[in-house]
Amino acid sequence: YTGNGSTTGPVIDLGFEPQWLMIKSASSTYNWIILDTMRGFSAAPSANTLFANTSAVEDPAGTRAQPTSTGFEIITSSFDYNKSGDDFIYMAIRAPMMIAPTAGTQVFYPSLVTATQANQTKTGVGFSADVIINLVRSNANYGQQITSRLTGVNKQMFTSSDSAESTTNGTALTSLNQDGYSLGSDSAGTGWNAYSGYTSCKLNFHRAASFFDTVCYSGSGSNTTQAHSLGVAPEMIWVKCRSSASRDWQIYHSGLGATKFLRLNTTEAEATSASRWNNTAPTSTVFSLGSIDTVNGSGDTYISHLFASLDGVSKIGNFTGTGSDLNVDC
Repeated sequence: YTGNGSTTGPVIDLGFEPQWLMIKSASSTYNWIILDTMRGFSAAPSANTLFANTSAVEDPAGTRAQPTSTGFEIITSSFDYNKSGDDFIYMAIRAPMMIAPTAGTQVFYPSLVTATQANQTKTGVGFSADVIINLVRSNANYGQQITSRLTGVNKQMFTSSDSAESTTNGTALTSLNQDGYSLGSDSAGTGWNAYSGYTSCKLNFHRAASFFDTVCYSGSGSNTTQAHSLGVAPEMIWVKCRSSASRDWQIYHSGLGATKFLRLNTTEAEATSASRWNNTAPTSTVFSLGSIDTVNGSGDTYISHLFASLDGVSKIGNFTGTGSDLNVDC
């Protein structure tokens, strides 16, 4: 690509979401930049940068490029990423989430944790989690926190709240590892590892074809479609505005259809709206968004979690209550 010297730099279409990226100016003597999702390459952006050509430690300045569902975009005028008129080369490697699992244990694991307010690392998850939902069992003062590899482990939202994304002080959930995760002292008392003796259940999800995907995007304020990598039509979608408060979680469900929605953070019944999903059911490649600011406000940033039914692994469905004992077949 050719640099434009702007913080709204080139947008590169790869046809897939990258998990590893190397960038080098071919025109100038700048470093070989290495970014990867294990070290925070995300839509936060908050990654550390390594340089292939030096022995220097990580540069903690933060990501100056961020992944999208179909490639990456440059978000800095920094010369080593985006010097105006320079030609840049890159190499990108796709996220390994396109293989459909054969068992739920390959992509989902509930982990019970007793808080210690001291560093602890949990293993035995069996995979590298892409999303964790933190449910504190023994203290009602904490909400249900949710964080994603795509937004960075120091970012969180609450499934019980309409608040915007918040930043922890870096001592709560400290890393997502190949087989589990690490917790810090949680000195801010966020509920990830505080207070000593309190218990929590951490729900670990791995992105995989036909099961679960996560997509970050920016709102346009106009009817649009958003690409995803689920490989099948999602049957349930959670959407949350990251950048603005007082925006409820918006829920699409195939059992309700594209003219209805629910709110994850309230007990309200279904409501009818043409402005959420643009009256259009999702497909195996995109989901549709209307113009309302809860899903697609101009200039706002969003995260969406997509779920589907996969034989022997997961099931999205609905049933009609009878008032009597009822067996639901999954």
